[in-house]
Amino acid sequence: MNQAVRTVRIEFGRRAVDGAAAAALEAGNVVPLEAGVDEPVDIRVDGRVKARGQCVVIGGKLAVRVTEIIGPNPSGGENGKWTSCDNTASSAQE
Repeated sequence: MNQAVRTVRIEFGRRAVDGAAAAALEAGNVVPLEAGVDEPVDIRVDGRVKARGQCVVIGGKLAVRVTEIIGPNPSGGENGKWTSCDNTASSAQE
């Protein structure tokens, strides 16, 4: 089993802006994203999309429920350190 540490990122959406808009970014600004609220989020492992999921809230914290596997599990096919959760979590928009 591969024990290497992997970087996992959850991508909620993207927005292209020009340099002036990026430089003018201030606390309190809202940056709208292209993705809709109900669209799946990308789960990237070492920069590559490996899965997609649904935003949920568990114990007052954001989480992502995996709904689709795109590539092999980063731990070599085992659950590794991923946490499994039941269906009691609420969606992020609730």
